[in-house]
Amino acid sequence: TSFIFDLSKYLKFGSSNEIRIEVDNAYNTDIPPLEADFNFYGGIYRDLELITTGKSHFQLEGETAGNLPIKTPEVNAKLAEITFEGKMVNFKDQLKLQVEITDPSGKKVSDYEEALKSEEFSIDFEINDPKLWSPEKPNIYHLKADLIDSASGEILDSYASNFGCRWFKTDPEKGFFLNGEPIKLIGANRHQDFENMGNAVSNAIHRKDYQMIKDMGANFIRTAHYPQDPEVYRICDELGLLVWTEVPVINDVTDSEAYHQNAINMQREQILQLYNHPSIVFWGYMNEIFIRLVFTGDMSEADKKAKIKTSVELAKKLEVETKKLDTTRLSVMALHENDIYNTSGIADIPDVIGWNLYFGWYTQG
Repeated sequence: TSFIFDLSKYLKFGSSNEIRIEVDNAYNTDIPPLEADFNFYGGIYRDLELITTGKSHFQLEGETAGNLPIKTPEVNAKLAEITFEGKMVNFKDQLKLQVEITDPSGKKVSDYEEALKSEEFSIDFEINDPKLWSPEKPNIYHLKADLIDSASGEILDSYASNFGCRWFKTDPEKGFFLNGEPIKLIGANRHQDFENMGNAVSNAIHRKDYQMIKDMGANFIRTAHYPQDPEVYRICDELGLLVWTEVPVINDVTDSEAYHQNAINMQREQILQLYNHPSIVFWGYMNEIFIRLVFTGDMSEADKKAKIKTSVELAKKLEVETKKLDTTRLSVMALHENDIYNTSGIADIPDVIGWNLYFGWYTQG
């Protein structure tokens, strides 16, 4: 997930500055993932930006990393209700907010212009006869917001984001429904790893991978097993790929408050930063979490019970946090073929379960 730090108080204005970023990917039992079936790398391997703002600006720092949520609490074929929320930094009188929404063809369909009365805002819009987002027709709307000094007319800060209008549900007997129609989810898992690059994959390769997945007839992707580059979700929006995105709580859990809190923080950041992407339908938070427990032969029964207990407790916390931040999407976890997920009760916690079946691999038959 992204991070933003305010460097203002450390900078020497009018002279040269050197900014050094130190990162540490050393093994830490309080930070997921503890282990996995993919490579871990160090270093910074995604895009960096140096952002300059006026004193009054849309909030950048914090777990949202500059994202302002565009919510679609109610969507149907005739009407889409849109809510745009945000917060200012250094709020002052004479600030005006100007918002414009354009449809997939670039036509303006809604706008707003009002003086701000406080540092936080929430604005409701309605779009009649919305052009719905789907894998067949990935229609994308665009929102642009300007923070304006009313006295001078100067634009102090701007924010822009794409979003989409769609609704969906799952049924245990009938499957997944998008925009009121049943749709069979066909797709793949995808890792961000490439020969001679490791995780430092260019946006061009991200796009090539997802275009290949789309071209083979897929309509669904799981970003195994971690939030991928922000560009990935933009690509999935544009191509029409439904997304299951997840945090890297995989294989094992440490029974510590720090591990639990780090996992929760990861899920919060994933949801708050990626909220506006219409492609995302599932928020994932665990992958085969008992696989190490099942295949570690020397683990005592007491240790197994303790591992199950802390994993179930964490799953419940993650479910609560997920629904607190987003009631419109579905929670999900992936499990491997073992009854421990049923007997422990962990399979009952999320909205959706993905069962990984390894016939002839982990089991006979």
